[in-house]
Amino acid sequence: MGGSEFVQGEAAASDAPTVDIEDLIEPSVADAAPVARRSFAAACAQAFSPTRIVTAGGMAMALLTGVFWVDNESEKAAEAVRVAAAVKPVWTEISRPIPLYALAAPELEKRAKTYEARRHATGGGRKDALTFGAADGPDPLIALEVYRIGSEAAPPRSFFVDLARVAGADSLGVERSGQPAPLTTRFGAFEAADLTLSGAAGDLQCLGFRLAPEDIALRVSGFACGAPALPIDRISLACMLDRIDLLSAGDDSELRAFFVEAERRLGAGCGPGNFARVGAKISWLEPGAAAPPLRGAETTGTVSKKARGAGIN
Repeated sequence: MGGSEFVQGEAAASDAPTVDIEDLIEPSVADAAPVARRSFAAACAQAFSPTRIVTAGGMAMALLTGVFWVDNESEKAAEAVRVAAAVKPVWTEISRPIPLYALAAPELEKRAKTYEARRHATGGGRKDALTFGAADGPDPLIALEVYRIGSEAAPPRSFFVDLARVAGADSLGVERSGQPAPLTTRFGAFEAADLTLSGAAGDLQCLGFRLAPEDIALRVSGFACGAPALPIDRISLACMLDRIDLLSAGDDSELRAFFVEAERRLGAGCGPGNFARVGAKISWLEPGAAAPPLRGAETTGTVSKKARGAGIN
């Protein structure tokens, strides 16, 4: 009996009506529930799709890379500043230098003159620069640089490059340069060429020169422009270069010996008589002075007179 009651009770329970949770929800809400679930699932699928994940990852990597690049560049810039502050300049100016050289020309004594010197930071070489006159003045402009090479590397340069460097120190540029030719002096054969220098005041007609003897680590270079209406000629330039004097050599016995040996020679362009009489009368450096005679102009031939009249150098 108890068993049949249990069976009847079980059957009664199975025959009881079942209630679905969706039957308890209003029809409109029940209809919207599947849509909401599908929409949520679609949104999740779209948000976490492989494409979006890759895109988001790429953006994150790009952001991190950009931050790293900026930091890296900032560090490089800071390192460059530190290196620049630690590295000394190759050439340093010598404050109030003791003159080692002079241009013994009485006609230059009244000219504006500057004397500057620089020393190589590691090799010990020294460059002495003498300048007479100014590019925008009425007087002749003469620039002379004597470079005593130390242990630093000093590779040879072309004539044009050397002269352009010297002219640049006076804010001048080399517009044109002729072909260098030998110019005999008591120091040996200089290279000399016609130069046209340009500056704020206009063009200057000059002669450039350079000496690089093989027996001593020494270079002499520069240019001479003469008076505006009276360009310098090669004879006068040779005579002027013969007047380069050594004032002090310190313990540089090789440099002293070079000048002592040069004292025993005189260039063909400046003989003993001419050299001794320099400054005794008006010279080619004085405005309005007559040009010095040309080579072979002592003859009275027609060609010499034409050459003198044309002012050929």
